[in-house]
Amino acid sequence: MPDFKKCVICGTVFKVPTQNPDAKACSTKCAGVTRSKAKLLKYCISCNQPFYVSPSKSHQKSCSKTCQFEASKVEVKRTCVFCGGEFSIIQSSKIMCCSDECAKKQAGVTRKALQVTKVCKGCSKEFLVQPSRINRTYYCSQDCRYRSDYSIEQQSLRNSMENNPYWKGGSIKTPAGYVLIKSEKHLFCNRKGYSMEHRLILEENLRTEVPDHPFLIEIEGVKYLRQEIDVHHIDEDKSNNMLYNLIALTRTAHQIVHHGRKPNPGTYWPETTEVFLK
Repeated sequence: MPDFKKCVICGTVFKVPTQNPDAKACSTKCAGVTRSKAKLLKYCISCNQPFYVSPSKSHQKSCSKTCQFEASKVEVKRTCVFCGGEFSIIQSSKIMCCSDECAKKQAGVTRKALQVTKVCKGCSKEFLVQPSRINRTYYCSQDCRYRSDYSIEQQSLRNSMENNPYWKGGSIKTPAGYVLIKSEKHLFCNRKGYSMEHRLILEENLRTEVPDHPFLIEIEGVKYLRQEIDVHHIDEDKSNNMLYNLIALTRTAHQIVHHGRKPNPGTYWPETTEVFLK
């Protein structure tokens, strides 16, 4: 059987809807009147006059905006949260310290209380850090930061190769006219990670054409051009590293070529090369 109630506003008997069994009014119009009557009696803190507010605005302390503005200018007594002394301040202010000095000291105490302990990556000592910097602070001081291996490595990565503003694609030219190529993984690169371009080109060609040639040496499964083997530029242009312009030869054979004579067979490669003189 459906439930029936009597409307608290108009007295009409109505059927209680199943979705709202606590309904007290027969219609939305009567329900609006019910809500308007559900008000709280309060007294204005400025003019001390009574006024009504709805339950949702129970925090309201003034009967109007004028009284609210006047109330914000009323001075009240507060206790300083740092030194405990009393001071006067307008009611609307959020200041909780009696002076700038106390405010600075209180801010320092608050910050220190919130600080988190971390371990320095440089010296392994504990240090305090603000919560906002916990994921981006790793060192207790600038000294530790600059001396740590991690920082040095990161700085090197930031300034190396493509990240360096002076990067020229890994190719540089020496004062003697030779072209160097960045090849850090090459076994015979210099301390800065560069190798002579003409040696790399001829080395790759030897690997492809005659992988068993005695001019090559195998180290950890990779074949390299022996360090005692020289590479000669036929046209004497040290920057012309085209394959047709390069000859691999022993150091003695290299000296013979520069004296204008042809070296002995087997001391140079390719062996079909006949152009040795200028």
